[in-house]
This record gives sequence, C-alpha cells and structure tokens, in this order.
Amino acid sequence: MLEIGLKENQLGDLQTQLATLQNNYNLLQQDLTCEQQRRYNTETDLNLMTIAYNNEVKERRRWWFSYRDKNRQVGKLIQEKFAFQLLLKQYEYNRDRYYNKCKTLENDLLLADIHLDLK
Repeated sequence: MLEIGLKENQLGDLQTQLATLQNNYNLLQQDLTCEQQRRYNTETDLNLMTIAYNNEVKERRRWWFSYRDKNRQVGKLIQEKFAFQLLLKQYEYNRDRYYNKCKTLENDLLLADIHLDLK
C-alpha cells in the first residue's frame, strides 16, 4: 500500500511536471508567434522606409535637375539681356547721331535759304 501511495505521488508529480512543461510549451509558442509578428512588422517597416528613401532620392534628383535647368535658363536670360542692352545703346547712339545730322542739315538748309534771300 505504501508502494501504491508512493507511485500515486510519483504519478501526481509527473502530471504536475507535464502540466508545467505543457504550460511552458504554450508560453514558448506564444513568444514565437509574437516574435514572428514583430519580425513581419519590422520587415514591413523596413520596406516602407526603403520605398520612402527611394522616393526621396528621386525627388531630390528631380529638384536638382530642375534647379540646374533653371540656372541655365537664368544664365541664358542674362546673356540675352546683355545683348539687348548693347543693341539698345547702339540704337540710341545712332538715333542721336542721325538726329544731330538732321539738325545740322536743317541748319545748313536754313543758312542756304537765308544766303539766297540775301542775294
């Protein structure tokens, strides 16, 4: 009888150990599921960050090329402005020269007219 009681105690201890092991197994299974979910979330975040980074690189390139093109356009406009100013100065010089020449011819004509009247 003592032997049966001893075996029952051993059986109870084994059942307790089995329940503890099963509980530990369930906890480990839950931890594994949580870790897998964290890994999936981390991979998703990494993919989103990679996409965001690539989009940022593309946008930076687009702005850089846009800036470079605008810089070229500004340089071209400055050259055109300079050429226009030179043409304008040349026009003003010729205008003043022809105006003075016309005035001189007008004065010469008046003097010639006066000279004829005196004769």
